[in-house]
Amino acid sequence: EGTVSRRLPLVQAGEVSAFLYDLETAGRVGAMPTGHGRRTTFGKPQPAGSNLVVEPGTATWDEVLGAVGDGLIVELLRPGTQTNVMGGTFALPAMLGWRVQGGAVTGLAPEVTVAGNVHDLLSRVVAVGADLTWVGSRAMPPLVLDGVSVF
Repeated sequence: EGTVSRRLPLVQAGEVSAFLYDLETAGRVGAMPTGHGRRTTFGKPQPAGSNLVVEPGTATWDEVLGAVGDGLIVELLRPGTQTNVMGGTFALPAMLGWRVQGGAVTGLAPEVTVAGNVHDLLSRVVAVGADLTWVGSRAMPPLVLDGVSVF
């Protein structure tokens, strides 16, 4: 769109601090475009990020496992249609999950589905790991969330 993109912190200290705008959405809400318009194949530009990074915390891997206690590590979710982007609800099968008991990984957790509401769960972060994992253009540390439904 000819607008320079830049680093744009979206959430700071737990508060939403900015939004991604292309030229059209910025015009609709009376804001300045942020340079985050991306064209899809045969489509018009839409707001989108090029790299999304969740800042790491300070917890070591052992501290993350200790915070999990008895629970589940989900390494990879299967993409699906059981999500409501606006409302934040989701129910997605785990492609790769690990059972944690007493703060130690005890084995695979086959055929589990995790569900919840992202808006609610992000207000219940118990621990944030120090190590980032990149998947494509996204980087995220381990997060321990209290209250994720598992079935």
